[in-house]
Amino acid sequence: MLLLKAHRLLIASGIVMCIIFVIRQVVTYTRTYAPTDLLGALVAAGVVVALGLYYRSLRNKTLS
Repeated sequence: MLLLKAHRLLIASGIVMCIIFVIRQVVTYTRTYAPTDLLGALVAAGVVVALGLYYRSLRNKTLS
């Protein structure tokens, strides 16, 4: 049970870090208009969505 809680914590921290990266890439894009910054923001946003769905699937799981 403790391992599952640690896993949830790591996934949640990964989501937060990806959100911070998305914000950073968008700010950088607004300053430079480099398409790679926009692409990085879009990829990171996709990772946020994927990790969010995975975290949600872990919500009701317990170790038997």
